[in-house]
Amino acid sequence: MGIRFFRGEKIRFEHEYHQLKEIVELLRKEYQKEPVYILTNVLVANRQLDCVLLTRSGPIILELKAFSGRVHGLENGPWDVMTKDGNIPLPNLFVQAKLQRQDLIDRLIPIYEEHLPHINGNNLRKLRSWIYFSRGTVYPDGQIDFRRVKWFRIVTADSLLDTMRFPDSGYTLRIQDMDAIVNGLHLEEYELSNGHSVTPAPADTNQSTRLSKGLLAAIVIGVVI
Repeated sequence: MGIRFFRGEKIRFEHEYHQLKEIVELLRKEYQKEPVYILTNVLVANRQLDCVLLTRSGPIILELKAFSGRVHGLENGPWDVMTKDGNIPLPNLFVQAKLQRQDLIDRLIPIYEEHLPHINGNNLRKLRSWIYFSRGTVYPDGQIDFRRVKWFRIVTADSLLDTMRFPDSGYTLRIQDMDAIVNGLHLEEYELSNGHSVTPAPADTNQSTRLSKGLLAAIVIGVVI
C-alpha cells in the first residue's frame, strides 16, 4: 500500500533526514501490503516529536539520535553514550521519552474519543516511545527492565523491525482511523524525497455529474408517466 509522509514542521537537521531515509528503507520491505504513515516534527504541547510511525498497531514515537556506541542510563539521573571518539553526555532519555509519550497521549485522547470510539481508551496508554540510535549501538543489560517498562526501548536499524513485530496495543487501526489521526493533528502530507507538499486529489466530478443526469432522467420519466 506504500508509505505516506506527514509533517508538523519541515525537517531542519541533516541527520534526521538520513535516519528517516534509513527507517523508510526498512519499512518498505517489511510493510509492502500494509499502510504506514510516517509523521515528522509533530508539535505536541511544548515538545516536538522527531518521528511517529503510524501502523495498524497504533503509533510509535521515535526520538532520533545520531550516535553509535554503548548507551548507559536508568530511570533517574543523566545518560551517556560511549562512542569511538569518546564519551558524550546525554539528557535523561527515559524521562524524555516518557514526557513525549504523555504529551502525545493527551493530544490523541480527544481525537480517539471523537473519531475512534470503538477503541478502548485504556489501550491508548500502551503507546510506545522509543529512542532510535545509529547502527552499532548497544544498551547493556542490567539497566532499565524492558519486561516491566513495555513502552520503552532503545532501537537501531538492526533491531527496529524485530521490536515492531510484537505489538501490544490491543487494537487494530483502519485506514480511516489513521486518516482521522493525521487530520486531527493538523499535519501536512509531503514527499520525503524533495520536501514538497502533496496536493490533495480533486474530487471526481464526473461521477457526481453522471449521477445528476441519471437522477434528472428519472425525474423526467416520472413526470411523463
